[in-house]
Amino acid sequence: MVQLFINDGCSFDTATISITVHPQPQIDFTTTPDSVCASQPFQFNNLSSNLASVNWNFGDGNTSVLTNPIHTYGLSGTYMVTLSGVSTVFGCSTSVTRPVIVRTTPVASFVPDPLFGCEPLPVSFQNTSTQAQFFSWNFGDGNSSVQVNPSHTYATSGTYTITLIATNLNGCSDTAVQSVLVNPNPIAAFSTSSPSSCYSPVTVNITNLSSGAVGYSWNLGNGQTSALTNPSVTYTQPGSYTITLIAETPFGCLDTATYVYVVYPTPVANFSIPSDTSCELYPVPFTNLSQNATSYQWSFGDGSTSAQQNPVHNYADSGLYSVTLMVYGAGGCGDTITLNNTLTIFPSPTAGFTWINVQNVDPLSGTVEFTNTSTGAIGYEWHFGNGQTSIEVNPVHRYNRYGNWSAYLVATNEYGCMDTAYQNVVVDFFKGLFAPNAMYPGHPDFGVAHFIPTGVGLKSFRVSIYDDWGNLIWECSDIVDTRPACAWDGTFNGAPVQQDAYVWKIEAFFLDESLWVGQLYPNGLYRAAGTVTVIR
Repeated sequence: MVQLFINDGCSFDTATISITVHPQPQIDFTTTPDSVCASQPFQFNNLSSNLASVNWNFGDGNTSVLTNPIHTYGLSGTYMVTLSGVSTVFGCSTSVTRPVIVRTTPVASFVPDPLFGCEPLPVSFQNTSTQAQFFSWNFGDGNSSVQVNPSHTYATSGTYTITLIATNLNGCSDTAVQSVLVNPNPIAAFSTSSPSSCYSPVTVNITNLSSGAVGYSWNLGNGQTSALTNPSVTYTQPGSYTITLIAETPFGCLDTATYVYVVYPTPVANFSIPSDTSCELYPVPFTNLSQNATSYQWSFGDGSTSAQQNPVHNYADSGLYSVTLMVYGAGGCGDTITLNNTLTIFPSPTAGFTWINVQNVDPLSGTVEFTNTSTGAIGYEWHFGNGQTSIEVNPVHRYNRYGNWSAYLVATNEYGCMDTAYQNVVVDFFKGLFAPNAMYPGHPDFGVAHFIPTGVGLKSFRVSIYDDWGNLIWECSDIVDTRPACAWDGTFNGAPVQQDAYVWKIEAFFLDESLWVGQLYPNGLYRAAGTVTVIR
């Protein structure tokens, strides 16, 4: 109730009026989510009731009359959003204003380098994004990276879509997408009319087996080049030639194929022998004079073969033989040479002998009788093992001591072919000792001018000489090779003794431990003493 009182000083008046005040409508709203990134939508949720109309002012110059609008802010910042409404009952209006926060959104961008190329294609990515701290790359081939400026190699051809997601500290993200084209390489391949050669000159025809190519560049390895699809080349000298093919696609992609074509030196067979004649079972050396050969096959004409480079062969039978040599070079090519009926093998004799010890009455024996059993021989040369030789057919030889002697016989036939027989000759043990009874000092014969005891098979020995008064004037006990090594020259203390008879005495043991009983005298007695007469 509203009353008005007025008074003019004389009187007053009163007026009354009733005023009705209707309630304002209940108006409110929320946003989903609480905050967003630039270019991301807000959902505005109207919580008002009993409104006849609504009006939204988003604070960026944009409005809406929808009950629950969706609005996207292009720029970051804080925006004051006002919701106005009119009541459906009394037509009253009111509004509510609330702030909304729009966070900064990064701008994702990048530059691939290059944008296209041949497989395998390495690509560097220059990150030109702004307002971002974190990056996630997807290279489009199943690989990814979180580097700022990564590099990646595409192994196979194709079109690849690269995606970069840039994110800032607010959690806002932006995405950039670009494509890279990887062109396929050709497949370079070719074949040659032969894998290699061992003859020159040789012409090689080349068949191009490449695929996916439109251009070809050849290097034929001998200084020649070609742009033909299927070239040919002639190699005039042995050697290794590297053939190179570069195949190119319309996009400039390349592939290379190589092959080493080898022209091997041609083998030439040749050999020599020291003589065109030889003997049975004699070693015949073959000198290989072949050129450019790596393996050899000999046929000696008697059924025997060899793979040695310079073999030595013994022919078991006499006759006329043809020799063949086949040689092979590194490339598998071969050559053959045959010397027909050029090697004559003469028969060889067969050397052989037997031997027996001859027990003569002479105690100083060591005599061995040799019996020649050789066949097919006309000449003989005996070697008795003690440095002495003989050319007799059946010699009798006397050894100066017992023991084992390596004797051999060389038998020779009319062709000069020889054979040798070896045997170990065992000379039976023999012993003996003898002292001379006279000497003639000054004689030119050493054995006559000296008193020299002779013997063999001695283990120990001592000889002494006395004058007429029993004085010892010389003695010796030297033994060399079981024999006495003593010789008296007829002097005493450096002066010649006078002509006279001097007494000698000998003590000796043989190797069989027996005692020398003395020298046998005409009366049948053995005495270990005697006289030697010095004659002047």
